[in-house]
Amino acid sequence: MEKNSPLSLFRPALLLGLALSTAATALADHVAPRPALPVIRFSRNLKNSEIISALGGRIEGVAQHHGQNGTTFRDLIKRDHCLCADRQVNLYYACDPVAQAGSTAGGTASSSTTGGTAAASLPGPQTAPWAAAEW
Repeated sequence: MEKNSPLSLFRPALLLGLALSTAATALADHVAPRPALPVIRFSRNLKNSEIISALGGRIEGVAQHHGQNGTTFRDLIKRDHCLCADRQVNLYYACDPVAQAGSTAGGTASSSTTGGTAAASLPGPQTAPWAAAEW
């Protein structure tokens, strides 16, 4: 076989691909599966500290499902005011840009104006398919 023939160039790439494939398969066998989300049903969608109160002692199981411990997860919920949970405890973000603009400006959103338009007249968060009455 010639030194620069296509087959001589292809062989190292084939061997490398086989070695990487074997290593990836072995690594995948050692990755722990994510714990299942505990079966919990809320009567409505929840926000912030409502999530912590409703979960009670079950917060550790939900935290583990999301790859965290209970303390870290509890701190995240307290700190992140956009974090919500639906009735099946699936987490999602729903931020009110008007309220956030007011809180970052140090005043209320209804008192600020931009280009003659009151910030309070801007549309609220788009959180479909959840109805506003659920909050």
